[in-house]
Amino acid sequence: MANIYVIQPAFTTGEISPAVGSRVDLDQYKSALLNAENTVIRPYGGCYRRQGSKYIGELKYSDKDTILVSFYNSETDAYLLEVGVQYIRIWKDGAYTGIEIGTPYSNPKGLQFSQSGDVMYICSGQYPVKLLRHKQDGWDLIDMEITEPYYDAMLDAVVDNKVTPSGTSGTVTISSQAAIFHSGMEGGYIQLNQKVGSQTLSGSWGEETTTWTSGELYVGEKWKIVTHGTHHYEILLQKREKKSSIWREYRKYTSNDDQNYTESGSETEGCYLRLIVKVWNDDEASSSKLTVDLTRLPYTHTGTAKITAVNSGTTVTAAVKDVFGSTDETADYALSSWNSYYGFPQQSCFFQDRLIFAANWKNPYSLWMSKTGDYPNFSVEKVDGTVTDDSAIKMDLIVRNSYQIRHLVPSQDLVVLTSGNEWVISGDSVLTPTKAYPKSQTMRGSSTCLPQHIGNRIVHVQRSGSTVRDLGYQYESDNYNGDELDILATHLVKNHKLLSSAYCQEPDSTLFFVRDDGVLLAFTMIREQKVFAWSHFVTDGKYKWIVAIPRNENDELYAIVERTVNGQPKRYLEQFAVMRDDTDQYTDSYVTGSGTMIALPHLIGKTVTIVGDGIRQKDEVVPADGMVHLDESYSRIIAGLPYTTKIEQPGMEVSLREGTLQGRVHKINAVTLRVEDTYGGKIGLTFDKMDELKYTDEYTLFSGDLTQSVPLYDIGANTRNHLCIMSDEPYPFKLNAIIKEVSIDGGLVSAYNG
Repeated sequence: MANIYVIQPAFTTGEISPAVGSRVDLDQYKSALLNAENTVIRPYGGCYRRQGSKYIGELKYSDKDTILVSFYNSETDAYLLEVGVQYIRIWKDGAYTGIEIGTPYSNPKGLQFSQSGDVMYICSGQYPVKLLRHKQDGWDLIDMEITEPYYDAMLDAVVDNKVTPSGTSGTVTISSQAAIFHSGMEGGYIQLNQKVGSQTLSGSWGEETTTWTSGELYVGEKWKIVTHGTHHYEILLQKREKKSSIWREYRKYTSNDDQNYTESGSETEGCYLRLIVKVWNDDEASSSKLTVDLTRLPYTHTGTAKITAVNSGTTVTAAVKDVFGSTDETADYALSSWNSYYGFPQQSCFFQDRLIFAANWKNPYSLWMSKTGDYPNFSVEKVDGTVTDDSAIKMDLIVRNSYQIRHLVPSQDLVVLTSGNEWVISGDSVLTPTKAYPKSQTMRGSSTCLPQHIGNRIVHVQRSGSTVRDLGYQYESDNYNGDELDILATHLVKNHKLLSSAYCQEPDSTLFFVRDDGVLLAFTMIREQKVFAWSHFVTDGKYKWIVAIPRNENDELYAIVERTVNGQPKRYLEQFAVMRDDTDQYTDSYVTGSGTMIALPHLIGKTVTIVGDGIRQKDEVVPADGMVHLDESYSRIIAGLPYTTKIEQPGMEVSLREGTLQGRVHKINAVTLRVEDTYGGKIGLTFDKMDELKYTDEYTLFSGDLTQSVPLYDIGANTRNHLCIMSDEPYPFKLNAIIKEVSIDGGLVSAYNG
């Protein structure tokens, strides 16, 4: 009988599936676990009992969908948004502020949020984009004002169709030869492009003294002024912007019987021009003779109107915003991209100082980018027939299938995740209408679960909802690609869907996913250190949603938890305690207090674990009044629902002269657990029959090596020997290594690995 000592010094592979439980050939096997329930895998190797969750409050509804959204502007301006059916409630610093905002949204899970400073952009697809703004005097939820929409000539386009306005300003009727109008277009816009001919304002003066102000002349692109004669007049050319009532001096021409002028100009935006002619030398006026011609050259006039009523498929009533050029018919028209009929944007983000919208019902594969630095403006402008670099941009991500855009992830490049593929819009140069090229990368697709941007990688859930992948640029292939991150732990995601996600960068770079059955998955990921470790959390109830909020040096993790209390489902907001050396934050839905009683009205009928001044008290059932009475007074009481941590090692692998240990009978004689700030726990070869770990000092955290024999009961020596560790005590259990003394029946050991 040969005795050896086998160590597992780290657990950075985390939980692996039974299908991988025999892959002793993998390097990751050395640091793997078969079960890591209610544990957190630390980046430097430890496997720790997870912290408990603190009861924050009850949600408004327990029978309707609710999500959590982080609103973070600064450490002092960080809030948690409880977004439910037709309401948003505001939480701050673990307490409800009493502020509730009404909304039109009946499907919170269909909303998308992006934030810029103190403004949150909310996209629903069903309603105009709304802005949730936090100000010193409160909160506002308003429709985003789109100063200029994007007009798409391809929307409901009909070959050779023409439309005709009944007037050029005010309220007009617009008629179409074909039925292009639909109920739901109210609130959207229509744009007409009409050819407009030249027009000249002229004036002539003889010997009389006069001052003359011309009428106004609308100039779309180019103009020309010509003066004739011998005169002592001053000629002012004035300009007025379309949306202004103020005339400003634009040009000045004077003559002392010695000069005439011919000048042409070009305008980037339509404007109004007029002339003011006056004598500037009265003594010589009698000899003046002047003719002035101000001419607008032919151009294409763009007018817009807001549709106020759809009368039929061929006529609408509209309020003119930018005057039409005439009442002539035109085949050059376009409709705005967003209204109730086409749908409103479902996604948004900011990239290269542009606000980007994506995906409505009509065009689920389209992106719209605002003008640079002018977020509400989606207009396209031209100078001398060329679209300006800062103009709005529209692009369509179309391959063989028109996939739905589901996520926008801005980074150095803009990554677009759709239901069937992944795209990248390069950020190497400034985006312009002529330099915006989307490139398809992979063909895997994403689910609706929110992706997380971790370092230079994007972690997202594949279209099926049950595969987790990362995505990032790879120099070798010069494109974006990635790995399946759950390949060693497929049992945690197989036949399930992942519904929501959150990322806590500090303290452990851990990604969390809520599974459709209420289990919470934890994934510690540090790619540069090759740490990819899964574990899972369970509780007395179901996790429904999670979100993380940066707070001081750490990220706070909040969860919606559904618990059954007195036979009724209740949904609570709970906050996970930050991993530290506290000895009493290891129960769920806990509250704290002092004295001889503690109030737990949210856990009536539940059996709770109670710790008073660091010592576990007798478990109690919360009575109908919610007040649990203790035998004596304590300066600190914490009480909540118990949960159990389970850690199970896979079978060992040791290299023998005859080959592998697999299939050979062996026995674990003793185990040394290298722990840190730990108390409680049990050990055995199964979770059904275990011995308690022995400590020298009761209720005192221990750091060092705990050594004791392993209870064999009726198991004895066998070929598998899965070591099991369990803790259901309300104390930390921080496991850093496992060392086993092993007897191998007749084996000759040449080398080994644990």
